[in-house]
Amino acid sequence: MPRSNPNVERGNFMITLHMVNSQADAGLHAAAERHASLHQGLEGANVLFTSRRPALFPYVDPLVSVASRVLFLLYHLFTPGSSTNSMIIPLAERVLFSRASDLPKSAYVEVEAGQTIQIYHAYLQLTAQLRGLRWMMVHYRISTFIALTLVFWAFEVIFMGVAWGLWSMASGSPPGDADDKIRRLEAERYEYEDEDTDRAETFPTYGRQQPLKYEPEIKPEADPEQPLSEIPRAGADADDEDEGSFDDDDDDVQHKDSGIGTSYSEEGISSIRRRTSRNKL
Repeated sequence: MPRSNPNVERGNFMITLHMVNSQADAGLHAAAERHASLHQGLEGANVLFTSRRPALFPYVDPLVSVASRVLFLLYHLFTPGSSTNSMIIPLAERVLFSRASDLPKSAYVEVEAGQTIQIYHAYLQLTAQLRGLRWMMVHYRISTFIALTLVFWAFEVIFMGVAWGLWSMASGSPPGDADDKIRRLEAERYEYEDEDTDRAETFPTYGRQQPLKYEPEIKPEADPEQPLSEIPRAGADADDEDEGSFDDDDDDVQHKDSGIGTSYSEEGISSIRRRTSRNKL
């Protein structure tokens, strides 16, 4: 509303709100015009809610208004909206419509101030009064989403555990028996596979081809190791055969085995030389 002399002189005025269950069509518009001129009600429309509230345009002293315009002349020149006044008038609070009844589809707002009042534009604002979970979801969206997600996940895990326990009780076999049965079946399968692989088998072929034969691979057996105690020592035989050979010639003594070597080849050569020396004697 502009800060004009007619509005300042008007001061008080009334505002009426009618909420109807009819669509805003040409018939409702004609009924609203007749009501504005005759005040006989909205014909052909079911009024669900009616409210009538007073309004007051703020008074400004003329001398103060002129001084403000002079001091802030540039501001008033570049901002035309500075000479306007916005009024917020609450028309209804905590209005509740039940689900069984009809919901309003149109609203009729009437400013009862005569023809001298000046108004730029007017609009009706509806504010929903939410409570409980709806209020939390509107004002705390992220926190509510995280909390409800965690609660849903917790209940899902709990009910899954309860269902699994009931199913286990109804089946009558504890989990330990099932595991033992699985291990037993696996052991039998391995034994059966071992038996099948240890015997030779013949498989038929197509046409005139020779049948396929499968022969198990024979595992090589490890040769038993001969203990060291059973291996004859070369030094001991040399000592037995050297008894009584101290009278041999110096040439024969040079060919005698000293008993130090451990290979079989040296032992054989020394024994042959000893036999020849004895034949000479």
